[in-house]
Amino acid sequence: MNSRQSPLFFSYTYKFLHEYLVKDLGKSEKTEISYTDALTLFRRYSTNEHSLDIDKLQFSHITKDFILDFRSWLIAKQGNKPQTANQRIAAINSYLHFAAGEDIALSSVRISIATIPMLRAEKPQVEGISLNALKAIFDAIPNIPRGRRDLAFLVLLYDSGARISEILTLRTEDLQMDGQYPHVHLFGKGQKNREVPLGKSAVTLLKGYIQELQNTEKLSSDLLFHLKREKDIGPMSYDCVSKFIKKYADAARESCPEVPVNVTAHMFRHAKAFHMLENSIPISIISRFLGHANISTTMVYAKPSIEMIRNALEHSQGIEQKAKKKDYSEYERRRLELCGIRK
Repeated sequence: MNSRQSPLFFSYTYKFLHEYLVKDLGKSEKTEISYTDALTLFRRYSTNEHSLDIDKLQFSHITKDFILDFRSWLIAKQGNKPQTANQRIAAINSYLHFAAGEDIALSSVRISIATIPMLRAEKPQVEGISLNALKAIFDAIPNIPRGRRDLAFLVLLYDSGARISEILTLRTEDLQMDGQYPHVHLFGKGQKNREVPLGKSAVTLLKGYIQELQNTEKLSSDLLFHLKREKDIGPMSYDCVSKFIKKYADAARESCPEVPVNVTAHMFRHAKAFHMLENSIPISIISRFLGHANISTTMVYAKPSIEMIRNALEHSQGIEQKAKKKDYSEYERRRLELCGIRK
């Protein structure tokens, strides 16, 4: 394709994101945010790595090597896992498919990029966050307006065990904090909704945060958490949340070595599930709490902690001593239980 005849790459992004995805395909707001994030990162990559800003990047620049280099940049410089990088590339592919429908001359670009194979992504093993580490992260957040917003966000993220996408799209009306059973109404994957109870500390923080919004911004956005840039108000992005989590985790690690090196938003959800498990809440209840369609998905959180193993072994050793005088049936049952198997 002649570069002088090639349209700008971002010529169709607005129509793709706000008309095609939402109106034509009926995709959720979360999907729109995810695709927006992918295209935003692609713009940063083309600008920073190739000096091709939004008014210079053309479809003629988009080659297989260009996209492969973008994928490498996501992993090396953005810290994306292979699975996340695959999702970003899939979003770019979807956009190219749409653009080719708008301009058939772009079909060759779409076809060449569609041949890129996905990276092999191993099943993620999520590192846990201890209660001490959580407290250290929360304590590291400054008591200023933005800090109070971030603290409310992270406490709600942990307390509800929600996915970050569920928190980013929450509206003030989704919170029911008065009455005997305060809760939040979450909109999960596959348009599945659930109500999750809220603890007293979370309710107190959220009420204070909302009151502050009412006093300063008159709740100019119905989104519970949003960004304000000059006169524009919009949803917070994954990137924004990742940045402030990293900042507070790095500060907390100076006083609490238990804070993991790379703290992510999903680790708060993992921590909540794990702490529920440590408190002997049945896995079936945890599965419903997290909004999992299949209980097998919840089993990733069922890995015992060192403390749980130590307590279980001590209990088993006590049974073993009694078994020497009686029989080994109960001791054997406990050993099998620790291994996750039955007789």
